[in-house]
Amino acid sequence: MAVRTGSTRATARRRPVIVAAVALLLGCVGLVGCADAPADAPVDTSAAPAPAPAPEVTAPDDPVAYQARLIRLDDELGAALARIGRTRDPDDLEQATLAGAALASASGERLRATAVDEPIRRAHDALTAGLDQLGRELAFLSQRVHDHEICTGPTALGAIGSAPSMPALRAIASGFGLPGADGRTYRWGAALPPEQAVAPPVVALGNGTLLVDRRPGGEAADGVLEVVNEGQQDVVVVLGRSGAVVVSVAASPGGSTRVAGIPDGGYDLAYTSGREWDPGLSAFARDCGFRRFSEPITFATVPVAAGTEFTVRTVNVRSGPPDAMTVEVPAREMPR
Repeated sequence: MAVRTGSTRATARRRPVIVAAVALLLGCVGLVGCADAPADAPVDTSAAPAPAPAPEVTAPDDPVAYQARLIRLDDELGAALARIGRTRDPDDLEQATLAGAALASASGERLRATAVDEPIRRAHDALTAGLDQLGRELAFLSQRVHDHEICTGPTALGAIGSAPSMPALRAIASGFGLPGADGRTYRWGAALPPEQAVAPPVVALGNGTLLVDRRPGGEAADGVLEVVNEGQQDVVVVLGRSGAVVVSVAASPGGSTRVAGIPDGGYDLAYTSGREWDPGLSAFARDCGFRRFSEPITFATVPVAAGTEFTVRTVNVRSGPPDAMTVEVPAREMPR
């Protein structure tokens, strides 16, 4: 994608001068496979790993100790899910879901090593299997986050609430709360997401919506930012200084918009694209991407004999890989 640069002198008052056209592009991710070893390759039996030791099984817990185990498990799972639900950045969300997967799997292993009496064995074994399944589901969810299919915590938490393991885990929670043959009851499952999880708040971005406007007053402010969205997703184009957003504006697929009154000076130029804008997190909930322009851009206002020269910057967003002047960045590196 070529970047055209040109300038002229204005001959009338407030006549715009097109200074640059910038193209920002979308990218893609590839997969790498692995080659099989030759069929006749020798096998080194001396290096074979020793079998994993079986979990150590303790004596049956008394009711108080077993209930304490269930409460601790619930608290740990609740903290892991809360961390997932409040996360804004995809990279942080990936780590949170991986941590949740490890916790669920480890919790299942710890319960498997706990001996229980027969009245609760069925529910106990089902809970162990359910936690194992939840661990696998969270690991798969982390891959969806890695691929930026899911980008924010509330959306990830909604996916967890409708995961295949959830109906069985909720049924187990109800079963633990019923008296067994000996009259005992146990409580577990308070950390599980609700069956009818509240959908994350999302809004449809109108073309030209000004999402952030922190332009200072009292400065020369004749610059113009134009955005032309030739892609298939909503985009939010951002002008920033020192890591903070000065102006951000939305452009719908096939739409164009302009923001006048940009103060003179240098700016970082970046954009994010995706679906389902979450206004609380100021982020796309799904199919998100993040790009920034490699070099800062400037706006300048210059008095001339016939009026004033000022800068117009035009940003064309198109589907495709990034060009030499744009780079993919983590969400945390976008101006905020």
